[in-house]
Amino acid sequence: MYTTLNNPKTFGAGGDVYVCRFVKFTSNAGSVVQAAAASDAVIGVSTQDERLPSTLGGTADLAAASGQGVKVFTVGQEAVLELGTGGCTAGNTLESDANGKGVVSSATAGKTYAAIALETGVAGDRVRVWIQPGNKST
Repeated sequence: MYTTLNNPKTFGAGGDVYVCRFVKFTSNAGSVVQAAAASDAVIGVSTQDERLPSTLGGTADLAAASGQGVKVFTVGQEAVLELGTGGCTAGNTLESDANGKGVVSSATAGKTYAAIALETGVAGDRVRVWIQPGNKST
């Protein structure tokens, strides 16, 4: 597990949010849900802290259940993100898959991305990322 020097912000969870996943705003002010598509407007990454560890009766890797507060690292901060299919190499731009995990964004010009990988990893790994949404230039 990594530590960061960032201070996460707390939002209301509009649904179950798992640790180390991309999140986006809902239509309700101050509420976030797990991102579910590459086209989602990601605003950050949920922290790696479990709400209630499975050893104490909680759901494994759940950062917040619907209605609870969830801590989120936001744009310009470093966070730890779980990788989806294909993994990544340090320097790759990442977007969300259907489960809020990071996958390498396509090389299509104008394609949006949500973060930049600071480490290399395979699917299922948790790697450090810089949350910096942008558009591919090439």
